[in-house]
Parts: sequence; C-alpha cells; structure tokens
Amino acid sequence: MQRFQRAERECAYCGRTFKPKRANAIYDSDACRAAARRKRRKTGRQTAKNMENDRKPTENDEQPDETVDKTLKNVITRQIAQYGLSDHWRAAEAIALAEAMDKPDTGAAKAALSRQLTALMEKLEALSKKHDDAVDEVIEHARQLREGEET
Repeated sequence: MQRFQRAERECAYCGRTFKPKRANAIYDSDACRAAARRKRRKTGRQTAKNMENDRKPTENDEQPDETVDKTLKNVITRQIAQYGLSDHWRAAEAIALAEAMDKPDTGAAKAALSRQLTALMEKLEALSKKHDDAVDEVIEHARQLREGEET
C-alpha cells in the first residue's frame, strides 16, 4: 500500500518545520509534545493553536513591521484612501466609528459599532465602484467623441 505524502508544517510549540507521520500531528517531536503539555498544565487549558502565539520565534518567522500602526482607525483610513473617498462624509463617520472601537472602554458596544462600521465600509466600497464606473463612462465618451472628430 502506498503512503500518502503529507505536506510539511510547523511545530505548534517550537515553530520548526517537519514532515508529519500522522495526519493530525501538530508537534515535531515527543519533547515538544511533552513541553506543550507541561505548559498547558501550568497555564490552564490552552489549545495548541493558542500556544502558537507563545512559541519561540524561529528564523523562518516574519518579523513584524514596527513602523505600521495597526489601529483600526489607521486601517480604515488606508482603506478609504484606496477607495479614493477620503473627503466623503461617510468616510468621516467610518473613521469616527473605528476610533470608538479602538478605545478600550467600549465593551459590549463593540458588536454594534462593528456592524455599523461594516455597513458603512460596504457603502463606501459600493460608492468607489460607482465612482470608477462613472469615470470609465466619461473616458469612454471622450474616446467616442475623439473618434467622431477623426472621421
């Protein structure tokens, strides 16, 4: 019987890549499995996926870009700028909602703010597509006028 070749994956504890012998293997060695178990016992019930945040960094890991501010407000602001709608009133409202969500004291209101922000961003995305379509129509109309003048 031919064995199925499994893709390499990273150990959930140490981060080294390994070829698993079983389909559900998440650790590269018994030592990592035991160390992860000891850590779970010490810190309470924690899954291997949660431990990924606590594992030792390796040379394969991407280094975080410290220059990028990853607050929700800045992410939303960059997205709106990509849409080309920075001056739109809905953009200002979306940025204000993102700012409110960045505050630690919003608590249970975050779900409502998130729904509002999602709805606003969908409207802004639709507006940017309409804007792009309108620009394309103007360009096409100008091209047709030029072609009419040439003949």
